[in-house]
Amino acid sequence: MNQLMPETQGLLRTISKFPPTPPNALTSEITDETLKQVYKTIPEKCSSSPSGRHVGHDKAIINSDTLLPLFTKWFK
Repeated sequence: MNQLMPETQGLLRTISKFPPTPPNALTSEITDETLKQVYKTIPEKCSSSPSGRHVGHDKAIINSDTLLPLFTKWFK
């Protein structure tokens, strides 16, 4: 472990103190309706990522009965 940067060593020491998370402990269900509600609250001019792409494209998808289920599947 001495060949690792001090920051990396500190990170590894810290995360090794946490108990492992059971595989099924974290679950989430994102439905079409949930995704619609979330995107309705986000202003269109907001960026959706560090790339700077605004959420207008995503907001257009939530109004499409064809594309919305595909988009929701991407979040699962």
